[in-house]
Amino acid sequence: MQLARRVGFVIAIALGFAAVLSSAPSCAERKTTGGQPGQGSPVASPSANAALEGSYWRAIELAGLMVPAQDANREPHLTLESGRASGSDGCNRVAGPYTLQGEALTFGAMAGTRMACPDTAEIERRFQGALKGTSHWRIAGDRLELYGATGKPLAVFERRAK
Repeated sequence: MQLARRVGFVIAIALGFAAVLSSAPSCAERKTTGGQPGQGSPVASPSANAALEGSYWRAIELAGLMVPAQDANREPHLTLESGRASGSDGCNRVAGPYTLQGEALTFGAMAGTRMACPDTAEIERRFQGALKGTSHWRIAGDRLELYGATGKPLAVFERRAK
């Protein structure tokens, strides 16, 4: 009985991931010309996107607080590739769509596993809040900085070799 419930839960999570990932806009839908951020900004140059996409970004600061060292299998991190974000919030795996237009960056609804991990609730909350509130990004050296609409820094990630 308990095994059947677990299998059902795993299937439900997989279907949820599939639904979220299939709802992301295509590259053609994200490309626009001219205007201000949020009003049809041009897509960032391929080299700027290449610096953002395809890297493993480890969270080092969330909501103004340093992220404590964690087991490498549980560390909060993010990878971005072709409109799809994936990573971990410090406990659970997360995945979902993102939209990139120049320096504008927004994340869509993120699906995730639902494990219970000791002592990670605050990190999970800050990680999820940073993704929900992100409106633009900047790379400074090997650091990815996510900002909210008011210009307030929400998260800082450090590039790490995969």
